[in-house]
Amino acid sequence: MKIPMADPARQYQFLQGELDVAVQHVLGSGQYIGGASVSAFERELAEYLGLSAESVISCANGTDALELAYEAIGLEAGDEVIIPAHNYVAAAEVAVRLGLIPVWADATGEGGAQCYNIDPNALEGLISPKTKALVAVNLYGLPIDALRLKAFCHEHHLFLIEDNAQGLGGFADVSGQSVPMGLLSDISTTSFFPTKPLGCAGDGGAIVTTNLLWAERARCLARHGQAEKYDYRMVGRNSRLDAIQVEILRIKLKHLPEFVQMQQQTAKTYTEALRGDARLTLPMCEAGASPTYHQYTLLLDEGLDRERIRLGLIERGVASGLYYPKPLHWYEVYSKRSLVRSSLSRSEDISRRMLSLPIFPLMTDEEINYIIDNLKDLLR
Repeated sequence: MKIPMADPARQYQFLQGELDVAVQHVLGSGQYIGGASVSAFERELAEYLGLSAESVISCANGTDALELAYEAIGLEAGDEVIIPAHNYVAAAEVAVRLGLIPVWADATGEGGAQCYNIDPNALEGLISPKTKALVAVNLYGLPIDALRLKAFCHEHHLFLIEDNAQGLGGFADVSGQSVPMGLLSDISTTSFFPTKPLGCAGDGGAIVTTNLLWAERARCLARHGQAEKYDYRMVGRNSRLDAIQVEILRIKLKHLPEFVQMQQQTAKTYTEALRGDARLTLPMCEAGASPTYHQYTLLLDEGLDRERIRLGLIERGVASGLYYPKPLHWYEVYSKRSLVRSSLSRSEDISRRMLSLPIFPLMTDEEINYIIDNLKDLLR
């Protein structure tokens, strides 16, 4: 059996009839960039999140979405931005490109409900007069501690930016209320990369905010700085979501709750099968939350040989992932352009010990059980 980490082609096969008709319609229309379908998708995603249509701004990819969000809220060169050290590179990458200074934050670590996410208890020492924003990531589709992060940002007059590339379709529990991930902050971003919870057949992204001034700025920046055609208000860039990707996303958005539920069921099966092994720390979040489980990421006990287990799975046809093999402050290109103001030991520990198992919509019970059986065998 061969089981990949993700299988977007399986979603295409499941939705092939709808998707083929939609793509053929776009090709026949001759309207490949912009147009009514883009506006319709932004409106439909806004409705899904319970927002007004103006609150969603589509763009070319999730990395652009972060850069546009930074610019839309008014961050400027020399400003400091708190960013998780255990994280994908995009939030730091665009910060450095804009002349911002990343200040690394540690993860909650083993034993915390938000184990992989930014630790609200480890932020006080990161603040300086130049600190303007905090980027919190719903890593692996597990929600951030929104209440405490919002309180911290309010106390220190910081913008809270939510990187929701892995969390769209999930919900956090905020004071007993179920809140869509992506609405846990002042402004959020997401990615429509093919393997994300809502994925297209290429690149795509979006910014989400209820601040309509920021939304207007982001929309203008993403379209060559134009308020209207040839009415240039800002120095912008070309960051548009094309019509074929939009039509794919419109169809997949209708199935997003179903696909997320499938991943949640797979995660539940993994957890029930593996919870008895004290050498494994399983992903968890606050009671009442409904995560997407974009990745099902374990922490292996120090006594386990991760590389032996990983290679053993590969030999048996099971993919596994190291998300992410090194914390960002360990990379020279970022270490010399950023600041370390506190211990990042938990982020370093996670990078050494984590291992992600395959999880994606439409996995079969046979595949899930094959993964569990082989992992257990390698743990003996």
